[in-house]
Amino acid sequence: MKKTIYLSIYEKMRGRIVDGTYPYDSYIPSKRTTAEDYHVSLISVEHAYNLLIEEGYINPVERKGYAVIYREKDFFPVTSERPAQMSTKVLDNQEYSRTQHLPRQCAR
Repeated sequence: MKKTIYLSIYEKMRGRIVDGTYPYDSYIPSKRTTAEDYHVSLISVEHAYNLLIEEGYINPVERKGYAVIYREKDFFPVTSERPAQMSTKVLDNQEYSRTQHLPRQCAR
């Protein structure tokens, strides 16, 4: 299956952000510049940038461009290993409902 243009641009830009080519608090190239560099339409670049915004890599700044807000220390590392199994504990083999813990209202 062929990958769409905007996903290709998104992956390249995300890779450059993650590897530090575009460090935190810097600005990525404008949409027009990116469209010219990749010889694609402005709409394709807009879709790619919107994905980067939705995933928290960049933030639009009015009249300035798109600031990188990704910091490696803010994200959990991606690993292929499964996390350790969490143990659960049943208290006295009883089910508790939320109403059991609510205070009783006083009758007037």
